[in-house]
Amino acid sequence: MDILLLPNQEKDAGYAATRQVIAAVDGRARLFLPAEHAAAGLCGVELVEDIAGLLRPDCIIVLGGDGTLLGAAREVIGLDVPILGINLGHLGFLAEVERQEIAQCVERLLHGDYAVEARMMLTATVARPDGRTDTIEALNDLVITRAAFTRLIDLALYVDGSLVDNYSADGLICATPTGSTAYSLSAGGPIVDPAVDVLVVTPICPHKLDTRTIIAPAHKVITLQLGERCRDYKAMVTADGQAGADLYYGDTLTIRRSAHVTRLVRLTGMDFYGVLRKKLQGVT
Repeated sequence: MDILLLPNQEKDAGYAATRQVIAAVDGRARLFLPAEHAAAGLCGVELVEDIAGLLRPDCIIVLGGDGTLLGAAREVIGLDVPILGINLGHLGFLAEVERQEIAQCVERLLHGDYAVEARMMLTATVARPDGRTDTIEALNDLVITRAAFTRLIDLALYVDGSLVDNYSADGLICATPTGSTAYSLSAGGPIVDPAVDVLVVTPICPHKLDTRTIIAPAHKVITLQLGERCRDYKAMVTADGQAGADLYYGDTLTIRRSAHVTRLVRLTGMDFYGVLRKKLQGVT
């Protein structure tokens, strides 16, 4: 079995959790580590310069918080292999394993005693008037926001070419079911079971009393265009709060279901609603 380790050095002080994984594997699998972590001097791992060029591993273990897993999902999007998240952060809604469970969960992983859950992703394409395009992928959400601190932005929202509404707001969130428990939830959006194939579109602080979240089937295409208010300044679209592109008046942003999915390793047997109770208790 080949396993790629993706630790977050800021979350994993001294690579303590990574060392736990290496010890639990105990030479029973080939372990790979990005060369950027070479200074850690970890024994029992092979360093790789190019993750995309790595022979496809059987599994990827991400050590950090949800943000680490979201970043890893985009980084390894072409490998299309299962990802096991070890939570070293605060909430850890996506991560399957807590630090104290590492040994027993690695044992189950090595014996193939796990399930894999596919989570839909989003692709956003920004089309410029001069023909240039920018494309980004997201697992949780794509957020369109103002770039200026004090101004609202005008947004026209279309679903499959049909105008839904014109918004004057701080921005708008297009989330997957996975991302429905993240920023979209904080903005008043619904909690959606990841087994449901939908797109969740939630405005951020709209300047309108009757504005509500729109839920569309996942095969629909979302299109957004900036209104007159944005003629003299830019907005931006951000993927999972980590990567993004600028938006200008005249640009067209198209959001659709990605051809890729993120495959999450499931070991604990806890279903979505059990995770919901455990992770959001005292938070919502």
